[in-house]
Amino acid sequence: YLYHEGQQKRFCNSNCLNIYKKKNTKVYPCMWCKTLCKNFEMLSSVDKSGKTGLFCSICCITSHKVKQSGPVDQTRPCSFCRRSLSQPVYYNKTDRVVYQFCSPRCWTKFQQSSP
Repeated sequence: YLYHEGQQKRFCNSNCLNIYKKKNTKVYPCMWCKTLCKNFEMLSSVDKSGKTGLFCSICCITSHKVKQSGPVDQTRPCSFCRRSLSQPVYYNKTDRVVYQFCSPRCWTKFQQSSP
């Protein structure tokens, strides 16, 4: 099965699936970090208003959700490596504390090191 353009598609085998993907592949920017990705490699997320966005990673989805949930404190150093932050900033929210990260790599390392 493949979910594409609001519909679930069913294929008889992986070869048919691959042909379909080749014919229908498009490149879109991640809604958060603007990295260009192929549509079948992206993750979708629906916001509060019901609008679907495409993201390159769970890190970008989480950052977008944290930012949309309300105001975020002024930029501080990266919560993992302590380097100064450049745009875009990546966010994570745990127990009402907002953490800020300089990169998806630091975001992932923080996730792995936190209980």
